[in-house]
Amino acid sequence: MQIPLPEALPVMELSGTVLLPNTVVPLYIFEKRYRRMLADVLASHRMFALANSDAEATYPSKEDKTRLLRIATAGIVRMSALNSDGTSTLMLLGAKRVAIEANLSSAPYPLARISEVPSQGAIPTEAAEFLKRRLLRLLSKLEELSGLERNSMIEICQAAPDLETMVHLAMQCGCPSSFVNQRLLETRDLAARVDIALRYFERQISSIQLNSEASKPFGSSGTMEN
Repeated sequence: MQIPLPEALPVMELSGTVLLPNTVVPLYIFEKRYRRMLADVLASHRMFALANSDAEATYPSKEDKTRLLRIATAGIVRMSALNSDGTSTLMLLGAKRVAIEANLSSAPYPLARISEVPSQGAIPTEAAEFLKRRLLRLLSKLEELSGLERNSMIEICQAAPDLETMVHLAMQCGCPSSFVNQRLLETRDLAARVDIALRYFERQISSIQLNSEASKPFGSSGTMEN
């Protein structure tokens, strides 16, 4: 997404929430500091960074905590509705992955100096198309095994303009783990990011299959009983 970033952005820290680039999350704004933040960004560039505050508890070492907290996503407010009680409901579109370089202030809301964190390692077109098909097959298999309505997610992924966007959409829609998505967000190499997504959905499929086998009555697997 070709959108210029300002040198500094407000930062909203939200426990257990990771916004991946080119995906959308709904947010409910009720804290006074974030109400003020939203009013300010709507009057200017409509952008703020969303950071997963749970990242601080993900790893035990201080060095890892600092690394995780630095990586966030700059988002653009695509829709915002002000409620009668002063709260707001909005849709935030992930624009770019960013590094939080320095905290500039904490009042009236967090403000930080940021820099873009671009992806690395282009994947050749033929290989990218193969990986797209592999990911869609996994999503289709997951839908079949889980019995859940996932057609809309598959349709959204099929409409993705490129492999990177498809991976982000699949993980934002299909992966509830903020730990996994934070790891995905931190990974700069595109091939490594694709691998994280593929392995995640493969594990989900294997888990469902194992649980299904374990729940079958003894002797129902088709083997002959004595």
